[in-house]
Amino acid sequence: MGEVQWRLRDQLVFYPITGFIIFGTIVFLSSLAIGGFLLFLLLSPVLILFSPILVPAGVILSLLATSVAGFVLFLLLCVMSFGWFRKFRRGEHPVGSQKLESVIDHAKMTYRYVTQTTQQTIGAV
Repeated sequence: MGEVQWRLRDQLVFYPITGFIIFGTIVFLSSLAIGGFLLFLLLSPVLILFSPILVPAGVILSLLATSVAGFVLFLLLCVMSFGWFRKFRRGEHPVGSQKLESVIDHAKMTYRYVTQTTQQTIGAV
């Protein structure tokens, strides 16, 4: 097929199909928006009537969901930290262990320096 035939095929087949898909998507989304707005207009008196019940229930459910999610994430963090620490204690090198070892070495050097300086100062007095 030549270049002209491909362009003609694009113009006759692909462009209309693409346009139809885009147009259909826009029509579908706009109809969902209009339908949701109309549903909200119809249900707003019911929501206002039940708001003394729905608002505290929503607050309680959101607090409950947040606390459960926090508990699950904290539990996951604890399990992963325990696994990382176990690998580190066995001598395997998990991700980040080199930084931890350098911090430990720096803390040991600082301790030795402070100890020596203190002994020299006290010994000089």
